Amino acid sequence: MNRRIFAISARRYFSNTSPFDDWTKALNCGIDKANFDAYLIEFLKYKKLPNGSSAGGSIDTYASVIGLNSDNEVVECHTLDEYSHQLALQLVRQNKLAQGQEIERRQSIKRVPQRGGR
Repeated sequence: MNRRIFAISARRYFSNTSPFDDWTKALNCGIDKANFDAYLIEFLKYKKLPNGSSAGGSIDTYASVIGLNSDNEVVECHTLDEYSHQLALQLVRQNKLAQGQEIERRQSIKRVPQRGGR
């Protein structure tokens, strides 16, 4: 059986220490995709647009979004930049769909014959 292992590590920039003694605690703090997407949408509202790129890139190119299933197996892994771009595209599609449905609803209301000969 070829089992893939998910490994995670992090170090604080100045002290070079780990932010967690036990990573299972961090993994148990995860939330479902819908709640994460809602959080990310709110978070991104407060981000400043870049005025240019730095040599090291932005935090979005280093931060990762990792999706785990109920067996703690990795099912998705993206940079925050990739994930937020995909989420934005999804929101645009949903918005266009909702607008189309609203237009159809308004048109169907106009087609309903009114009483009183008008």
